[in-house]
Amino acid sequence: MDVYRDGEKEAVERGFPPVDVNEAPAFCERVFERNAEELVQRFERWHGISGRRDGR
Repeated sequence: MDVYRDGEKEAVERGFPPVDVNEAPAFCERVFERNAEELVQRFERWHGISGRRDGR
């Protein structure tokens, strides 16, 4: 999976199996659900924001 930041490829995440095009949307949803916390934290770091409700 290619990871983009500011419109440019930032990294390539390896280890994803080949997925049939018809199964790709459901596969991607499962990947995002399983990795949501890590992905949100990365996004917040990149953009200098915090997901904490108290603003810290």
